[in-house]
Amino acid sequence: FTFWDIEIMALVASSVYGMLSSFDVLIIITGAILLMNTLKASGATSAINRGFMNICPDKRVQACIIGFSFCSFIEAAAGFGTPAALAGPLMVSLGFPPMAAAMIALVGSRMYDLNKFTTLDIGENPDFDIEDFNND
Repeated sequence: FTFWDIEIMALVASSVYGMLSSFDVLIIITGAILLMNTLKASGATSAINRGFMNICPDKRVQACIIGFSFCSFIEAAAGFGTPAALAGPLMVSLGFPPMAAAMIALVGSRMYDLNKFTTLDIGENPDFDIEDFNND
């Protein structure tokens, strides 16, 4: 039927599967947007901004706190996509440029996965021996 010689039923089934698979991603992103709009409407965003300014007015420290700590917490609690959807607008409201806020939020949300998989790989590897790292 097509360039790849795929049957029409397989093409339709794959298309339906793709649409249904994207539904859970849409639910997560919609929930994150709803949460961010609720925070803005209730005034919680300004309270969070004041809290971060009281912790440290230095943008580099704020970027580390939001990018790594906050994103890791939200990633563990809610799932993929949510940290970038929440941390990015929060950082923009703190005065970060939009591109920098997006970059820090995306890198920060991946740091959770990197840390989680690294520690699991070392802990579950039967061939791993800490003595291999001794310099003696």
